[in-house]
Amino acid sequence: MGNLASTCFYLPNINLKGGTYDEFNASDITQCCIQCASQPCCAGYTYSKALKRCYMKSSINYSEQEDMMISGIRANANGGVGARMKNVKIEGSGGSRITLENSEECQQYCTGE
Repeated sequence: MGNLASTCFYLPNINLKGGTYDEFNASDITQCCIQCASQPCCAGYTYSKALKRCYMKSSINYSEQEDMMISGIRANANGGVGARMKNVKIEGSGGSRITLENSEECQQYCTGE
């Protein structure tokens, strides 16, 4: 399961709110990612750098920008090439809006391929 860490997608300084179904102590966010990938009900997770604690999410209501938090989307969704989320707004600073036709264009835009 260690190679799942290479498919983790992190959102620095973002705290995903709502839907917490489990929490546990962890030395880093990679442990959250690997645990989430092994649980079918996990949609994402938030890691508190201050508390060294993972918060597993079965749903995400909204997000907030918070310096001591890192969040992630379930690893290995869609065959390991990303995750699809609908009706979820992930807030943060320094972003711009683009419109793409489909998930393949989105992947190409994000990966530069």
